[in-house]
Amino acid sequence: MSHDDAKDLGGIDSPGFESWPTPKIWALSSEDPQFMEALSGCNLLVNCTPVGMKHSNTEGQSPLETALIPKEALVYDVVYNPLETPLLLSSKNVGARTLGGLAMLVYQGAMAFELWTGREAPVDIMYEAAKQAL
Repeated sequence: MSHDDAKDLGGIDSPGFESWPTPKIWALSSEDPQFMEALSGCNLLVNCTPVGMKHSNTEGQSPLETALIPKEALVYDVVYNPLETPLLLSSKNVGARTLGGLAMLVYQGAMAFELWTGREAPVDIMYEAAKQAL
């Protein structure tokens, strides 16, 4: 995500959300001087990179040092294999709430199933099958 993309997201006007405060959405590298400031007030931290994915060249790595993880945040890692990535394990260790990427993968598959077949997807079965496959 670029800085311009982040600015665009921060100005979204959607019906029903008029009373919500405008979120601060930043796209920063860890070398950016504002990086620490952004992390200190972070409520949601999302890893959208493949860092930590099993069978990748970054397997076993985390995109963020444990000391930088805000304990008040929800840390969401879209990586689904392994189920608990190094980022999620580090986040749990500091007391942050966590969410892994398997549910997103399954629900994307469920949506595709419903679009292609016109039938309701068996999400529970799909979720269990995905967990077994990993």
